[in-house]
Amino acid sequence: MLVWTEAYTPFIMGGDVNAPIATEVEVGEPIHLDHGIIVYLVPSPKGEIFVAESTTGAFVGTSLEEVKKDIATADPKEMQQQLAKAKERVKRATILDKEKFWARFR
Repeated sequence: MLVWTEAYTPFIMGGDVNAPIATEVEVGEPIHLDHGIIVYLVPSPKGEIFVAESTTGAFVGTSLEEVKKDIATADPKEMQQQLAKAKERVKRATILDKEKFWARFR
């Protein structure tokens, strides 16, 4: 699965200094949450856990409990709008190999 997040990239003049970066990872079983949201747990090489939304690959949190809480209090229409934006945003992601992607989290 392609997963992604925003990364501060200060040397993109006139561009997107919070540009999306992405990498391919293997995921386990899907986790079904409220409002039809499906996520996967993605462990980093250092053992940190990130939660990726299934249709966009976007990192949406760093714990399942945090994401569940966010979904419980969010407006479902706004969540769908955010997912639509994420589907477009990932199209501009720079695809990195796993080592370079995870190095951005140090």
